Amino acid sequence: MKDFFKRFTLILLFFFSKNLFCQSFGNLASAVSITICEKSNLKLYNITNNGNSSDAINPGGSFFNGLFLGEFYADTKSLNLTGGEVKSISYDNAKICEINLFYTIYEINNRPVSPMFSSLKLTDTFACSSGQFSDNFGSCYDTTTRKYIKYKTFDYEVDLTNRIPGKYVLETYFEYSGDLNNTNCSDKYVINNTNQNYRAEFTILPKPGENAEIEFCKDDTSISLFSLIKSTDTSGSWSGPSELSNGYLGIFDPNNNAFGNYIYKIDNKKGCSYTINVNTKNITPIIKDVLIWDDYIEVIPSDGLISEYEYSLNNVNWQKSNRFSNLVKGTVYNAYVRRLNDTCISVSKLFSLLSIANFISPNGDGKNDEINFYGTEFLNNSNLEIFDVNGKKVFKELSKPNEILKWNGKELGRSLPTNTYWYSLSLINGKTFTGWIFLKNY
Repeated sequence: MKDFFKRFTLILLFFFSKNLFCQSFGNLASAVSITICEKSNLKLYNITNNGNSSDAINPGGSFFNGLFLGEFYADTKSLNLTGGEVKSISYDNAKICEINLFYTIYEINNRPVSPMFSSLKLTDTFACSSGQFSDNFGSCYDTTTRKYIKYKTFDYEVDLTNRIPGKYVLETYFEYSGDLNNTNCSDKYVINNTNQNYRAEFTILPKPGENAEIEFCKDDTSISLFSLIKSTDTSGSWSGPSELSNGYLGIFDPNNNAFGNYIYKIDNKKGCSYTINVNTKNITPIIKDVLIWDDYIEVIPSDGLISEYEYSLNNVNWQKSNRFSNLVKGTVYNAYVRRLNDTCISVSKLFSLLSIANFISPNGDGKNDEINFYGTEFLNNSNLEIFDVNGKKVFKELSKPNEILKWNGKELGRSLPTNTYWYSLSLINGKTFTGWIFLKNY
């Protein structure tokens, strides 16, 4: 008989403690927070509202249970579980220690026998003050025996699109950790729809295309960028450094369109956008300069990586050295470059070794009336100065593109006396050519 009373007493204590806990932690309302498309587009889906819509976390909002969240492309971070919110009633004889949102994800019709749940802790607490929660969102009231309190966090970012295409279920429930009678927060209370939990569905779609990159040489023709992205969705539109033609096909003309990154944007039913990038690159080598020296020239590519190119003066015979000698003065040459093991050839650059006569007789007979500094038509900003025997400067001029520097034997339109004159021609590579000119006035 004594053992019977001991067992009966234990049963009563267990029943009393469990009943006291349920009374001491009342759930007024709860909701799951989810962002769709953008982080700023946060949605609160109600789980419970205590039978009173005005108490709901999101009055008039949708209930999470049984909801279809929508269709989303894989790996786009366009559907994120960010946390939740709970309005609760805390009685004087109890202490709420912690509230967690538990969740699991699985394919529709394939729920594990014992699902593995992860948890998100509701880290922010808001008390009731003057009829409003201290975050200024939602009304509340307190009595002498119970107090309203709110827990929430929207700081998590659980990417629900980070999975293979298919149809999925997001299953959730809330759990309180509380302290009754010095239990060190070991008491539990769950909001779990009578052990069924709360479930919403969503669909992950395959990526509608893939990023691409394409290189163009100077002689390449137009191409459809849409043909590069492996997409069947023709509803998108292109944007980029310049306007493409032919709608979704996105025809890129390397001779007219600007090079750079072009974006194909597709919108889904939820208003989320998926972007596919195509990077267009011009790989045509560019000759920065042809340096003229005394008896040779050097071809300089624009990136300065001389050893990574081959060089030619006729687009037939190629060499690894950028230096060419044994050239004929006054002859116009075409310089070409191409990268090693590549067929893309630069636009040619014209040049000529300097050819300068040293006799002038500006008498108007049509013979030797001026001196042409041949080769300067290919040398921008070359500086020509001419001096008399006393060192006085009588002429100065900078070369211009496609124009040969000339001297007519005069100083500011005034004829100069017969004598020897000296020239100094300074090139932009730092090389200076000097020499003499004999001027004879008849």
